[in-house]
Amino acid sequence: MLTRTLSLPEELLLLLLNPESGKLEIKDRVAMQAALGGAVLLELSLLGRIDTDLTHITLIDDTNASEELGPAEAYVYRRLFGDQDLSIRHWVYETYQYFDLLQDMLMSRMINNGMISRRTKSYFGLFKKQRYVLAESAAQRDVKRRLMTVLFSDDIPNSR
Repeated sequence: MLTRTLSLPEELLLLLLNPESGKLEIKDRVAMQAALGGAVLLELSLLGRIDTDLTHITLIDDTNASEELGPAEAYVYRRLFGDQDLSIRHWVYETYQYFDLLQDMLMSRMINNGMISRRTKSYFGLFKKQRYVLAESAAQRDVKRRLMTVLFSDDIPNSR
């Protein structure tokens, strides 16, 4: 059973993971890049590291980013401190550019936590395809159940 709370970016990737094919089902890469970047920024906001208004990000907590943040969140957080432009548009674009890196960091974290495993298959000794296997499908089912509850009920969801 899941022993820690998943980050929003991890939940997003779990929702996209097809348990039968082992692939992330990404229909629109551009939309997915923006969604993952937004999820990382929202996670930083939920953790109290940043705040936002309609157009800008405000840095709140400058303590060591590696203490409680996952690797993807810590990476973006460290980059925020080195930038003069803290507009939300800029940072969604900034995270958009690092989509592959952020995705790899998040998938590696889920592998290290035993939620998924990576399988690599070689075709003709030249082409390698990676697949991900859910160690326990309960985490993915829980994320889907919570999302459906929010979508199809009149209850006010919690911030997470």
